[in-house]
Amino acid sequence: MDIIVACKTIRMELEKVIEETACPFPVIWMDPGLHDVPKKLHGVLQETLDRIANVEHVLLYFGFCGNALLGLVPHGFKLVFPKADDCITLLLGSSNRRKELEPRSYFFTPGWLGNGKSILTEYDDAVKEFGEASADYVYEFMLSGYQRALLVDTHVGDMDAVREMTRPFTEKFKLSQELVEGDTRMFRQMLAKEWDENFVVIQPEEEVTSAHLFGER
Repeated sequence: MDIIVACKTIRMELEKVIEETACPFPVIWMDPGLHDVPKKLHGVLQETLDRIANVEHVLLYFGFCGNALLGLVPHGFKLVFPKADDCITLLLGSSNRRKELEPRSYFFTPGWLGNGKSILTEYDDAVKEFGEASADYVYEFMLSGYQRALLVDTHVGDMDAVREMTRPFTEKFKLSQELVEGDTRMFRQMLAKEWDENFVVIQPEEEVTSAHLFGER
């Protein structure tokens, strides 16, 4: 038996794939808010792994997430995770597709917007704390390198709602809205144990290093 540890940001997509493939593996869902502090996310992930026993593999549905995976050690099972900077890469299907779309693009997904904190809520908090003019000044600078907002459609969630939710923000900061097709192939590959060069397999008692994440020697 294997077990899945996954971020709630991609819950809709993963649950759809699990249903379509009749996957029997149980899932441990992690709070998306942990991403705000990678060190804290690392600690919670390690604590979660330390509580798991009597399985062959733990399938970790996370990106590297600010190096939060660095230093993780599985005990008594193999740890498998995708080579992905973050969940956006997972939802686009590959790092190459991410690179093709990424120049001057800011990504939005239903799962990210639906799980509490996002750039929209952060902007609203900044307006409340510092006033609209000051918040706009900061966010205009932050977004000065972006031209478009890409709404990733993985055929779960309400994309019309995503479009309307992000419209005031994208119009204010002069970002064009574009819908792009998502791809859950990496979700399926993980479950099917088709672990090619786009995945990392960590042996029991082996530590995740920068070489695993970035290919450093």
